[in-house]
Amino acid sequence: RLAEASGGVNVFRGEPIHEFPVEMEDLIERNPELLLLSGEPAPFRKRHVTKFRHYRVFSRIPIHLIAGELLTRYGPQTLEALRSLRKIYGGLP
Repeated sequence: RLAEASGGVNVFRGEPIHEFPVEMEDLIERNPELLLLSGEPAPFRKRHVTKFRHYRVFSRIPIHLIAGELLTRYGPQTLEALRSLRKIYGGLP
């Protein structure tokens, strides 16, 4: 919901994912315009961005590493999450 409140769209909104990892085939099938990789619950790093770039669908979209607590913790981090995500989504065509 933070993504949508910030101007984005969660490609899994219709069928929320409650388990990790998300299957790569499921992610590719949804053809996202942007990919957010967070440090929590999966510890994504810069090296993971390089691996995602090997897939055609991810080679041409923005990929952002963001602090996991912005998406997985509610409370004081919510405002910061909204600010950060609005900056990211604001850069989409």
